Amino acid sequence: MGWDYVLVHVCWTIPAALLLGCLHWPLRTKRDAFKINVLIAIAVVSTIPWDSYLIRTKVWSYPPDRVLGPTIFAIPAEELFFFVIQTYITATWYSLISKPVIHATLVKKSKFWWTGSTAQIWSINAIVGFMIVRRGGPAAYMGLILLWAAPFLSFLSFMSYPHFSSMPMYVTWTSVLVPTAYLWLVDSLALSHGTWKIEDGTKLGFSLWGNFDVEEATFFLLTNMLIVYGLVAVDHACAIIDAFPKLFPEVRAYKTPPFMSLVKALLIPPARYPISELDNLKDAVTVLQRHSKSFHFASMFFPDSCRIWLLSLYAFARVTDDLVDDPVDAETAIANVKNLRQYIDHVYSPDYPNKPLATASLKGNFPATAHPALSLLPTLSLHLPKRSFHDLVDGYESDLKFLPIRDSSSRSSLIDSLPIKSEADLITYCRRVASSVGEMVAACTWISSDPSQVPRDKKEKRWILDRASDMGVALQLVNIARDIVADARDGRVYIPLEWFQSSDFHQRLLEDPSDTSLLPQLRETALRFVKLAWGYYESSQSALDKLPPECRHGSRIAIEVYLDIGREIERRGGDVRTRTVTSRWSKMRTVVKILYGP
Repeated sequence: MGWDYVLVHVCWTIPAALLLGCLHWPLRTKRDAFKINVLIAIAVVSTIPWDSYLIRTKVWSYPPDRVLGPTIFAIPAEELFFFVIQTYITATWYSLISKPVIHATLVKKSKFWWTGSTAQIWSINAIVGFMIVRRGGPAAYMGLILLWAAPFLSFLSFMSYPHFSSMPMYVTWTSVLVPTAYLWLVDSLALSHGTWKIEDGTKLGFSLWGNFDVEEATFFLLTNMLIVYGLVAVDHACAIIDAFPKLFPEVRAYKTPPFMSLVKALLIPPARYPISELDNLKDAVTVLQRHSKSFHFASMFFPDSCRIWLLSLYAFARVTDDLVDDPVDAETAIANVKNLRQYIDHVYSPDYPNKPLATASLKGNFPATAHPALSLLPTLSLHLPKRSFHDLVDGYESDLKFLPIRDSSSRSSLIDSLPIKSEADLITYCRRVASSVGEMVAACTWISSDPSQVPRDKKEKRWILDRASDMGVALQLVNIARDIVADARDGRVYIPLEWFQSSDFHQRLLEDPSDTSLLPQLRETALRFVKLAWGYYESSQSALDKLPPECRHGSRIAIEVYLDIGREIERRGGDVRTRTVTSRWSKMRTVVKILYGP
């Protein structure tokens, strides 16, 4: 009886698992827990017969004075624990670094041509392993590794290699290589201390360093590949379910998909995928990446199903906003607002399943570039109220009041045309353009969560939505503060006239936004917007704790990352002559503070 193998876990594997577990805990979702637990179960069940055979046939051994003694099928208890802890370490590491990946956007219409080739390569390796084992001799251990691991890798490659190869390499190969390198270190130390031993005559005798045999290096590399391939296969199946929910009516968005639904997803021929829905989602992600890096960054901290809803909603809001802001003339902008109302009414019509009016409205009234984002509305309409979308369009209609200024060749004496006369007008505008989105974001967290986590009391629900409305106002005020100069160049000034009644500040800002003599008033105005934002932010913070648990961190990060722009404006003393942005490191500091702070 000895404690050497136990000490390997105490000193190396358990600390690594605890560190990764603590880092992952705030981000851990039910789906993450499901993946990790399933992979651990599969790893234990599939490895026990193989490991037991190696021990019984004296390929490797554990000196009695190095282990505690209890065994199962001749396998020491410490070794069984190694199966669990290795899988947990690799799976948790993968779950952490794969958070940025939106798996549903990686689903392919058809499998890559090399999918079968990759599976065949692993099948050939399995045959080679079988031949080596039959022959015996010094290559026996390597043959047994290939004979055991290659068939699993062949199967997983056939099912999910397209998804694996579509993922960023920093995710896939870092997921494999980082745990592998760490476990190589642990294994080489254990071998040097005699904690376990590969018997002579069953190994090639080639070492990477010291007494660390090439077979051990291959074993840990292939086992970690098995774990990562298995995780990717589950993510691939979940991605198909998330992207095409109509094909899986038995799956609820807030639940972990049943195991048989995952199998069904992997077995569906890619030719059956409703690819237009997938293209719309991919375009939504592209819109988000281009127009809002902060929100795209924050979206990774939401559960996958909720993230898809939020991406779809943001893309719809972003593109429809551009339909009003970007047209070359006022007539087109006005027509787009009218057509948006009509399109929303058609989608929400009881006759929508027939879709002729909605389809005609979409194709006949909007540019082709807007079709993917607008096509997301039918899915959003299943759970979000029509009123919220009409409120959003009301906000766009408010922007139409700036058209006379934007289209005027001379901006002198246009003060009376400014629609924002008072602070009350400003808040009304913010509620129209942003509060509606805030309320819909709150609703998206409810859609994708367990009903038991959603408030049932109507008054409480209304209170949460009102606070979400306030948060929308806060974010919009920060947005206005950041873009004062850019908006003025476009003929839009959201600064209430009553703030500068006794000066010609508004007129001078419209005529020349780059006038350096305006800097004192610009600083004062930007800081005033941000200060006003803080008031609405403070009034709405308490509602975040009422959101479903899995969505709270994502919501806080999305809000705080954007409000960091307001903090940066304050740090600059209100100087908004250049567009205020925050760095990636600043975003990461905010994330760490929210996830791991007191």
